[in-house]
Amino acid sequence: MRCLLHPVCLTLFWYLLTAGEALCHQVPNMTIEADFADDGVYELRMNLDPRVFLSRNPSALAPLDAAWFLEQSPEQRQQTFQQAEALLKAQLKLMLGGQQEVMPKIEWQPLDGATQTPMHEETEEVHLLAIVRGEVPERAGDFMLGYAKGAQVSLILLIKTPERPDPLVQVMFPGETSRAVPVPSKPMQATLLVSPEASKTSEANEPRINGWARCALVMLALIGVVLWLRRKINCKSVVQRITD
Repeated sequence: MRCLLHPVCLTLFWYLLTAGEALCHQVPNMTIEADFADDGVYELRMNLDPRVFLSRNPSALAPLDAAWFLEQSPEQRQQTFQQAEALLKAQLKLMLGGQQEVMPKIEWQPLDGATQTPMHEETEEVHLLAIVRGEVPERAGDFMLGYAKGAQVSLILLIKTPERPDPLVQVMFPGETSRAVPVPSKPMQATLLVSPEASKTSEANEPRINGWARCALVMLALIGVVLWLRRKINCKSVVQRITD
């Protein structure tokens, strides 16, 4: 069962979490910060302990220090990121408005797991930070996160919206789905709306307008014929007078 933490307990929660990690690094987890802006743009920052995808029993491994990452070749680092991305896509289900979304492109950054700052040579516990950015579709309404049943660690989800300056914290376990949280969506594009009555009136007027146009053309044609006949008659009368 997922657990919701009230903002009043947030400071104590983070103290216990960081203190626990500092004293005992044997319990890895995953932390996701979801930040939603007024214009519907969102950013997910997923803090992942590499032990989660390197072993089926992450707690049995000791924390990985900076050397583990620094000694990798560019090809090996790319493979590491691919392993981490495969795990995130397999275990996380991003849902906006009840519809599952494809996870956007991931940007990777190695972190110091103790200080949550960029990794350095003295880092004793390396984490990988996955950053994705996207846009909430029009009228999506809410955000939910599904966590796969086969995951090995707990997940800490922090959600921030313009209406919630203090993060809403949810602790999730494998097989759970987070509580739906209202989020801003992409602004609707302005469109010209025509009422059904106006549309019917327009359709009814179209044949009438076309009919008047046809009548006008016929009248012009008749006038032209009359003028031609009058000229012809006048010419005949003039010729007769000349011959007489």
